[in-house]
Amino acid sequence: MPALLLAGLVIILLILFSPRELSVDPKRIAVAAFDNKTGDELLDPYGRVAADWITQALSRTDVVEVVPTTIVLQSSNEVGIKTSGLDSIALLRALAKKTNVGTVIWGSYYLKDEILRFQIEIT
Repeated sequence: MPALLLAGLVIILLILFSPRELSVDPKRIAVAAFDNKTGDELLDPYGRVAADWITQALSRTDVVEVVPTTIVLQSSNEVGIKTSGLDSIALLRALAKKTNVGTVIWGSYYLKDEILRFQIEIT
């Protein structure tokens, strides 16, 4: 009897303290605002514009469901993303969970030879 009680207690503890998977929809995508790495604050809006253009293009494909840019920006603020981009996997996971997505498109942009260059990440 004590062995059965101990086994039951171990099972309950494993259930309570086991890592949980994110409850996200793998067919939903969020496009986060791109992080301005140019050093020029006047170029900050381009990160949001790029995210919106990608969101609109993906929305027209009817292949995946894409979270609207306004919701992604609001969710980014709510999970603590202070700048336009994501700088840690914890923030990326928090944004994915908040928007219930399985994929986040994000990245940054740089100025090289007076041309904006975008680096895109898909997680």
